[in-house]
Amino acid sequence: VGAEVNCLFYTNFSLKNGFSPSLDKKLLEAEQIFTAGEVFWNQDYYSLARQLRFWATNFKLPWISNFYCGFYSDAPQERKKYFPSTPQLTKFLATLALACGIKGLDQYMFVERSYWHDSALDQDGSIKPNYEVLQKLNLLTEKIQLENLKNLAEIGLVTYKPYYDYLALKNEQIFPYISHLLQKTLAGLSQDLSYLKLDYSVPDLGSKESLANSKFLIIPSAQFMEQTAQENILALAKSGKIVLLFGMIPEWDLNFKKCDILSKALKIKTKYSGEIEEIEAFDEKFLAYSFAEIKRKGRKSEEIAWKKGKCVGV
Repeated sequence: VGAEVNCLFYTNFSLKNGFSPSLDKKLLEAEQIFTAGEVFWNQDYYSLARQLRFWATNFKLPWISNFYCGFYSDAPQERKKYFPSTPQLTKFLATLALACGIKGLDQYMFVERSYWHDSALDQDGSIKPNYEVLQKLNLLTEKIQLENLKNLAEIGLVTYKPYYDYLALKNEQIFPYISHLLQKTLAGLSQDLSYLKLDYSVPDLGSKESLANSKFLIIPSAQFMEQTAQENILALAKSGKIVLLFGMIPEWDLNFKKCDILSKALKIKTKYSGEIEEIEAFDEKFLAYSFAEIKRKGRKSEEIAWKKGKCVGV
């Protein structure tokens, strides 16, 4: 019996503009392109954890095609004197990946090269310190059956690709607050959740499937958002989930045509302020960054936070 095997192509997509690949997820699925991630130490634990959780929440098979063992260097013997890739670091990265919901790891650079150090095996085949860690990891994954484990996180720290695409334009004059929205507030929230030892997933606002399993969703919001994303937010709220928006209420879609579905449904509008102010809320006063002042109509919402007598939270 013959079997047809198609040619396989492999490439890396840039993750500089957020967590997701540069191409649209729907396009990738339509073309049957299999996506995976990579893990290496970039000196930012919280950023890496967010990426891992995004892959675990949004990929059909959350696996890591490039799990780095060691580091690249033009002078590997010199570099590893000062920046070694120890078994402790390898174990930490593996444990973090599994804790974030990754269900498969493919070791990258298992054998050392001329410009690579601290792999599991030396170029002559001799065993190096990282070998034992990876050996135990492979035995463990067989015993605990990773493919059957389920993510029980009830909090969803939502990401939205168009906002990261806007940051890539490096023009903050029109929407000066988006970098703060993502790189300060969203990133800071992931740190806070970690400090509180609260597990969370990272759903995609454009994917109903990824949003479905979270009971409490924290969503960044700017003045532009596609209609389907706004409808997804309303559907989540109507289904009984708790939805927390931070930023500003959308006024336009991605083509900057009027699209104020959320504004009409919530009966609120926002006006950009972008200031660090003393906020009064829940019988306390504290300094915080205020994205916008809020104007509301009707009784669908209740004011809960103010700055200088003006509403900044409902």
